[in-house]
Amino acid sequence: MIYLSIPTVHILKTKWNEKEINNQIPKGFTNDASQLNLTKIDTIIQVPNNKKEIEIQLKNVLKYAKENNLKISIAGAKHSMGGHTIYPNGILLNMLPHKEMKLDTKNNILTIGSGALWEDALLYLDKKGKSIAIRINKCKWTWLAKRFTTYFFKCNFFHFNERKWCDYKL
Repeated sequence: MIYLSIPTVHILKTKWNEKEINNQIPKGFTNDASQLNLTKIDTIIQVPNNKKEIEIQLKNVLKYAKENNLKISIAGAKHSMGGHTIYPNGILLNMLPHKEMKLDTKNNILTIGSGALWEDALLYLDKKGKSIAIRINKCKWTWLAKRFTTYFFKCNFFHFNERKWCDYKL
């Protein structure tokens, strides 16, 4: 009983002493997922969802950056931690809005925008009656299941199958 009470008391004490975490980022700053790299930046630019509009926007951003001697960094879910993808006083392109997707049903290849997350791809493919046979990160499957699925379906990381037992539901 004593073995259980010590960790239980420790956990409860820690919970009672926790303070509210403020994750609000001040205007003119950005941070990564670790919340340890608050960095002052010149501008945050939200890219559009349309590829043509992004190309036009990027030409203007590159011109502005060159004229003002600014560095450009890109961000999506901001999972690159350590501050190495954020340029102080630079321009940050937020790619999250670019979720444009197109499925080539003949070759089973999904062309996906740079802001789309796995969840977005899975929902899109689910609507098309497809699923991802193998995912390369955040996958709960075991190594053996990945190998078996790759062998069983004879597919690559980004090829899709008709929905069978490998369905992934959110």
